[in-house]
Amino acid sequence: MPISLVLRRESGEDIRRASAAYVPADASRDDQLYPLLNGVDPYSNTIFNTRQMRRLRLEAERLLDGPLSDDERESLEQVVEFCREGNRVHRFLWFVGD
Repeated sequence: MPISLVLRRESGEDIRRASAAYVPADASRDDQLYPLLNGVDPYSNTIFNTRQMRRLRLEAERLLDGPLSDDERESLEQVVEFCREGNRVHRFLWFVGD
């Protein structure tokens, strides 16, 4: 069940697509510590607005401080990068589920 990461404008135009599929970190399943990452639906689309991306970036950065597989680390680094790039009005981060 690959999850694609896409940064889009409000118009729906793609700004950027991740080079690799998003791989959720096992630790992100803790909905108390990582409520936004835990809410990513692998079977449908999950969309974050600019305000939510700020919190999402903090969650991803916190996870990056811990032990991760190479795929999990790469995925979270992409999330952080996309959230930084999307820190403007009318930008949305899409997790496109399978």
